[in-house]
Amino acid sequence: MADQRPPISREHAVLEYVSTSGCSDCRSFEGLLERVHPDYPWIEVRAVAADSTRGMDLSIGRGILRFPVIVFDDDVIAVESIAEADLRSVLGRERADPAS
Repeated sequence: MADQRPPISREHAVLEYVSTSGCSDCRSFEGLLERVHPDYPWIEVRAVAADSTRGMDLSIGRGILRFPVIVFDDDVIAVESIAEADLRSVLGRERADPAS
């Protein structure tokens, strides 16, 4: 089945990840971000503490109790881990030129 989500604007998109201290999966994801993010400079990356209000909204508020919770433009795209190819696939979606 084809991805039915709308493409992402190249002008501004937000990737948030909810993490906890001592979380090895969170540190692994941060390493992945270091490799991938330079290829998508229009994406704002936000680390969110699990015990913050936003962190609780993104995790517990959605019934997720594992970390990191990886959220792109308010959609949970992964929990605990994501393959580099899958992350690039999500980040690479582009909105069609609005002028066309």
